[in-house]
Amino acid sequence: MKRRNILVIIALLAACGYFVSLQFPEKEHLAGGGREQKNNPELELKIQQLNDLLQAIIQANLAARRTVEQEKPQPGLIQKLQEVTAQKEALGQELIQAKASLELVQPVKQKENTGAKSQDKSRIENLAKQLKEKENILADLKEQLNEEKASRQAASREFKRISEELRMAKNTKSALERALSETEKKKDELKTTNTSLKEEARAASLGREKLGKEKEQLRAQLELLNKTYSDLQNEYLRGQEVLKQNETESGRRADRILVLEEKLTKAETQLADVQLKYKDMEKESALVREQNVAVQLEREELKNQLEQAKFRLNELENQAFQILKLLKPAGTAEIALPVVSAAEPPKEEAKRVEVELSLQEAGK
Repeated sequence: MKRRNILVIIALLAACGYFVSLQFPEKEHLAGGGREQKNNPELELKIQQLNDLLQAIIQANLAARRTVEQEKPQPGLIQKLQEVTAQKEALGQELIQAKASLELVQPVKQKENTGAKSQDKSRIENLAKQLKEKENILADLKEQLNEEKASRQAASREFKRISEELRMAKNTKSALERALSETEKKKDELKTTNTSLKEEARAASLGREKLGKEKEQLRAQLELLNKTYSDLQNEYLRGQEVLKQNETESGRRADRILVLEEKLTKAETQLADVQLKYKDMEKESALVREQNVAVQLEREELKNQLEQAKFRLNELENQAFQILKLLKPAGTAEIALPVVSAAEPPKEEAKRVEVELSLQEAGK
């Protein structure tokens, strides 16, 4: 761009030199015919200088046109510049023709020289006007080129700004892509974690259901044990009441009562043991479900022991009744003892009772 401005300045200086050179031959023609022949060499020199300046202008315009073509200005400016260049080249050709005509009219007479010089003067004046017009056109072109330069600079700044925004957008896009990739990875991890948590929750739910069923079973077993314990306790209380009645009725027979008390004490001890065992069973029933069978077997055993105790109590009552019957004096009222119905004692127990009765009679 600086080179183009320099070329335009050179062209303007050349045009100014041309205007100055036009003034000198015009004054010489007005001075008179005697001085025209003297000033012919000077006119030829000025024409030669003008030709040189025109050639310089043409070269400058050609260089400017190449520079403009490289910078790719607007098509309208290129066309105008070409037109101006063509017109200047035409003016240069006309000046060359004027120089040739001056060289031809030098050996001619003064009159003919005066007519030829008048024609050259008018032609030079026309050329001066045309050069002035072209100078104005060049000034307009210079202004348009300056405006185009400013617009190109603004476009360059805008292009840099857009490039910077594009670079920032690319960086932002890369950051977003990385963030999106990390988000996808975290999403996959969350899916895996969610699946494992669902499986754990499903297993925990099954475990709770299983524990609930076991709890219900243990609760039913506990209720059954409580009911059994309550029944045994009621039977024990009834046995105590029967023993108290027997103690009141057999108070006169201390030895037999002591035997009965010992047996009752044993029965109470057994019942206490049964109670302790049932308490232990109640505590252990909440721990292990597999012990239910053993608890039931133990309960059956305790029932058998209770039946044996009841049988023994009935046996003692029968023995006391027989003793009272044997010892009862004549004429006294019979003492009726309540007889508790019981199962038939085994033969061994019957023999043992008979032996005890015989020993008592021998003691008497």
